[in-house]
Amino acid sequence: MSHQLSLLDPVEVPPVHGRHNLFFALMPPPAVAEQVNLAAVQLRRAHGLTGNLIGADRLHVSLHAVAPDVSPLTVDAARFIAARVDSPRFEVVFDRVQSFDIHRAGTNPVVLWHSDHRSLTGLHRLHKLLHLEVRRAGLPLPANHGFNPHMTLLYDRQIVPAQAIEPVRWTATEFALIDSHVGDGCYECLGTWPLHP
Repeated sequence: MSHQLSLLDPVEVPPVHGRHNLFFALMPPPAVAEQVNLAAVQLRRAHGLTGNLIGADRLHVSLHAVAPDVSPLTVDAARFIAARVDSPRFEVVFDRVQSFDIHRAGTNPVVLWHSDHRSLTGLHRLHKLLHLEVRRAGLPLPANHGFNPHMTLLYDRQIVPAQAIEPVRWTATEFALIDSHVGDGCYECLGTWPLHP
């Protein structure tokens, strides 16, 4: 069952320099990240895209926002939240690539996505658990805390139509707390937490 993208779907937008963004994420294993990066290079060339690639070391699937700051109190709260999450390992599968059309010049994310949301049941479960713990901890929830799992490859003016790809898959064994130095192209991992077998 496919899902039609709309402006109501939560998507990532390009960064604004000079701030931090704290969030939970899945990071693909290095071999998978390199595979995705090579595919993104080919996609960029095939469609004549000009946006910069995210890069293998920063490819991720966002799970849940924590806060737009990295104060010690916020980081401690995020680590406490992560330690409370008990989730099994699961398979991640993306089998299509397309743009999210957000109607802002140069800001359309080109993403790995899925043709059937049931293929990402484990991702949705982990997001729900994190959401419950973030709310329980009393941290402010983002205005739009819906969940639309994807992996952004780059941002570009052009719209890449939906197309099937050789499935990208891996088994998620842990999730991470990431401090994004917004606009500087730097991701700092502040901790990882295992998913049980």
